[in-house]
Amino acid sequence: MNAITPFSLDTLPREPFDRAVREVNGWRGRCLNAFTRGEAAMTECLLTLSATPGRGGGIKLPHLLGQRFDALAAAIGTDGPFAPEGRRAATAIARFREHLSLRNMLCHGLTEITLDQKGRWTVVIRLAALCQGHVDRTVLVIGEEEAERLASNVRSASDSLSAHLKNLTSGLSVKCPADA
Repeated sequence: MNAITPFSLDTLPREPFDRAVREVNGWRGRCLNAFTRGEAAMTECLLTLSATPGRGGGIKLPHLLGQRFDALAAAIGTDGPFAPEGRRAATAIARFREHLSLRNMLCHGLTEITLDQKGRWTVVIRLAALCQGHVDRTVLVIGEEEAERLASNVRSASDSLSAHLKNLTSGLSVKCPADA
């Protein structure tokens, strides 16, 4: 006889799910910390460049992150006032900027966590963004191993960006950083 055994989600153990939630939130936090450090280095660099006599007066200090990237890229680009000092930093900026779509997903996306039969997690991140009057829906699915590689890549790009921007500004003489 094949008896049907009743099944209830209430009977599943909570610990694997709770562990996965802690791990995903920890991963997300590590990534956001790396993004924040890179963004802070970029902001400080823009402040220093803008305070450099004779060359920094035209540098914009925008509020939005994408605009800050553009302002820094313009300042160190081939036609920018800091082009000679900025060549190496330009590569680091481009490398860091490659990860901005992940940053947006981590900051603004809703997560759903699933587990496989071995307890490995996968995170599904859904983002709905309004762009020019329509919705742009994005879904990102990342497994545990891939997530750790991404976190390492973001951390490395952030560290590289911070180091290059510090080198860029270390030789400049500034009047005084803007503390507005």
